[in-house]
Amino acid sequence: MTSRIQVLIAKIILISCIFFSLFFALWNRWWSDGDELHYLVMTQSILLDRDLDLDNNYNNKDYYVHHELDSDRHGEFGFDGSYRSHHQPLLSLIVAPGFEARQALGARLIVWILHLFGLATLWYFLKDLGFSIRTRLTSLALFAVQLPIIAYSQYVYTDLPSGYFVLWIIYSLFKYQQTRQVCWIWISSIVYALAVWLHIKLILFSAPIYLVYGIYLINTESPTNPLSKIKKFSLKRYHEVAAVITPFLLGIVSISWVMWRWTGIFRPDAVHKLVVERASHFDSFFSYNPTTWINNLYGLFLDSESGLFYNAPLFLLVILGMMILWRKHRKAFWVVATGFGLILFRQLTFIKWRTCGDLPQGI
Repeated sequence: MTSRIQVLIAKIILISCIFFSLFFALWNRWWSDGDELHYLVMTQSILLDRDLDLDNNYNNKDYYVHHELDSDRHGEFGFDGSYRSHHQPLLSLIVAPGFEARQALGARLIVWILHLFGLATLWYFLKDLGFSIRTRLTSLALFAVQLPIIAYSQYVYTDLPSGYFVLWIIYSLFKYQQTRQVCWIWISSIVYALAVWLHIKLILFSAPIYLVYGIYLINTESPTNPLSKIKKFSLKRYHEVAAVITPFLLGIVSISWVMWRWTGIFRPDAVHKLVVERASHFDSFFSYNPTTWINNLYGLFLDSESGLFYNAPLFLLVILGMMILWRKHRKAFWVVATGFGLILFRQLTFIKWRTCGDLPQGI
């Protein structure tokens, strides 16, 4: 089979997979599910009330337009008497135009469009790493129809957009390594500043990436004394330092200020802190017990409900892909591996991770 025919087949597969994922986005179009309900309640409050006080929206059961049953609330009352969701509001704001046009269906189509942007980023990442067009097309086609990707591309959850935000952060840092253009650091840091408004865990996931990457850049300077390296790096490459710190601090400070206005607590996870303080069944969202880590490691990869390798064995090829990346592009390997390692560690400490379920989620 000639290379041209192979590329044509790969294109057909990719296009078919994209439309197949669109079918899933349209298929379950009426009723919201899980946390999706609460993100859409925030969207309704933004569109109807022009605020994020959800008390009247829950009391009036506004969610009946996209959910058929009564639902518990997700959030807490702040010191000002308003009821705030413990979910971050960015996704609800992003899907608002779609919800205004076609309610839950329109909101899900917005998430699906974000999914396409994520696939495009992955395409260019593979291209910059030197992979052939046939390999890129095949990889994207397989990626698009795998669980949990195809399942979460049809719901207003933060899972898939969060993954793509991290991908955009890492890809931008990689582009800076290639081009030495500071604009890529600005892009990466601005995406991070937005990511803290998407999901609270992205603060914990992404901040260490910049820390490790900063240590790597500082170590490229010649002095042997660490303080001398930091001083030389800061003076010589101050524009790069500014590109990282400015959006980074703006993102953290802005969300902390908003939370302070709502709850009287100046920290980005203030609503989560209130949830923990007022809960009777747990005192933290995270655990540092090694037994919990082992249980969560099993849940992440092998559990029947949420395990990645159990539900999508094709992702085992990631191990082979990382080996190829190590041989072809060592710097890219460390950028990707560092991000993955930090995210994996933080996810292992998450106390509420589901394990020991029955059926794969999303099926």
